[in-house]
Amino acid sequence: MFGGGTAGEHGAMWVALALATVGALMVFLGCRAENGNKRIAPAHESTSTVLLSGIRLLFSNSKVMQGFLIRLINTAPQFGMFVILPVVIADELGWGQSRWLLMTTFIFAGNILFNAFFGNVGDRIGWVNTVRWFGVFASAIGLLLWWYVPHMVPAGSTWGYVVSVVAGVTFGICLAGFVPMGAIMPANAPEHRGAAMAMYTTAAGGAAFLGTSVVSIVLSVTGALGWDPFMQKSAVIWAFVALYGCAFIMVGNLRTEQDDPVKRQQMRDADTAALEILAANKQRTDIRES
Repeated sequence: MFGGGTAGEHGAMWVALALATVGALMVFLGCRAENGNKRIAPAHESTSTVLLSGIRLLFSNSKVMQGFLIRLINTAPQFGMFVILPVVIADELGWGQSRWLLMTTFIFAGNILFNAFFGNVGDRIGWVNTVRWFGVFASAIGLLLWWYVPHMVPAGSTWGYVVSVVAGVTFGICLAGFVPMGAIMPANAPEHRGAAMAMYTTAAGGAAFLGTSVVSIVLSVTGALGWDPFMQKSAVIWAFVALYGCAFIMVGNLRTEQDDPVKRQQMRDADTAALEILAANKQRTDIRES
């Protein structure tokens, strides 16, 4: 779009900066709330206390700590793949940089499209069940597919590329299975929901550090052992799968009231009743206006 070479990268950077600026302005000018510009923390707590409350909560609430670690693990493989896979797809397997970029476009388009879907799934089968099976377990399978499928099809072939994209999209879609973690974290710290969400977003950023660190450590160790490049990179993938295994265990400790089938049904019934009341009120309003 911007002419190839370094012009493409520079152009993409400026477009991204412009989009980020537009997004910030939309939030600043378009999102209004009564407490938007006011302090909501308790009056007796100092600024430093409020700012450090998330860190204190991490070490005082084991469930928040486990949620923090799960969120770290959530997208760490994504950032790890951004280190090792571009050269593999573009150069080693012969599909070129443009097709690598197109692949990532499809993968994260799938992720975005399924975010709302897995939110609905979480409301129906439970937040923890959704994260455990659709987020953790399925993402581990999707990650393995994204790595091994491109190596199993003819390098440089069009149909092989399409199949590889499908494998990658599977991973992107399954990442959306982690969506309920945004509700699980504050639910496990009802008295400190803001601090819990602060740690959730901190972990989201920390995933970039964890992902690249895993790649660096595993490649260094396997390189010192004399492994060939494919085995080294495969070891990185399996390290991420092992982390997903840890997340699979930890998420079982984060069950909330919403994960109780009876309570979940009661919540759905209450939501349905509230929607019916709103619809009835709107209908009465429409009749009066007519």
